Amino acid sequence: IGPHRSDAADRHAAGRRPATQKYKLHAVLVHAGHSLHSGHYFCYVKSSSGAWYRADDSRVQAVSIDEVRRQQAYILFYTREGGGSTA
Repeated sequence: IGPHRSDAADRHAAGRRPATQKYKLHAVLVHAGHSLHSGHYFCYVKSSSGAWYRADDSRVQAVSIDEVRRQQAYILFYTREGGGSTA
């Protein structure tokens, strides 16, 4: 269970109020195909300016956030905002 729970969840289970944490989505990995053994993977990535791009083999193109939201994600990549104490 350790890798699936945050320190905040452990504090909550111990009866202490967890800190509010915010996360930013930076990339979305998508698999297109009928099984994980075949098909095609591509990724949506967010630039430092906030624009979204689709990276697909040798091509990168700008896309809207609406296109990103419509995807059936295989893996989501986040970073936690802040970094101070959660105690």
